[in-house]
Amino acid sequence: MTRYNIDEIFQFAIKIEANGKAFYRKLSEKFKDNRDIRDLFLELSDQEGDHIVFFKNLAKTAKANPVENISDEYFAYLRAFADQSIFYDNLIETAFNEIKDVYEALDFSMKRELESVNYYTELKKLVPAEEKLALDKIIDEEKSHHMWLASRRMAINNY
Repeated sequence: MTRYNIDEIFQFAIKIEANGKAFYRKLSEKFKDNRDIRDLFLELSDQEGDHIVFFKNLAKTAKANPVENISDEYFAYLRAFADQSIFYDNLIETAFNEIKDVYEALDFSMKRELESVNYYTELKKLVPAEEKLALDKIIDEEKSHHMWLASRRMAINNY
């Protein structure tokens, strides 16, 4: 079994958040004529930026200890999940070009937030006990992003 540095695993999370930040920023520009939607995506972009800082700090405090109980297959799973399921380069560009209206943008974004919740729940299995509560905070924020997007989606439907 290979030993992995926990910092490598946090780099996946940092990349997810950086891609999410860029995607939400692009959506804010796409919907710049709708102030409420533009501001919603700008706020999400800013929050993703906060998550980047959080994961960078978490990586430092995890003391870069090797993760010993992770199999090569599980590490590959985490990498594939991060690279192909949440916010990855090809998905961002393709989705951005295919999203035609605010409904599609909100639906797509809600799915990405749920995928983030799933990923970070998996990541929780790998962090030291003292870091689990901090990661729970990020998971709760991702859930709140989903609920926030869903409420905006419902509000638009009721206009």
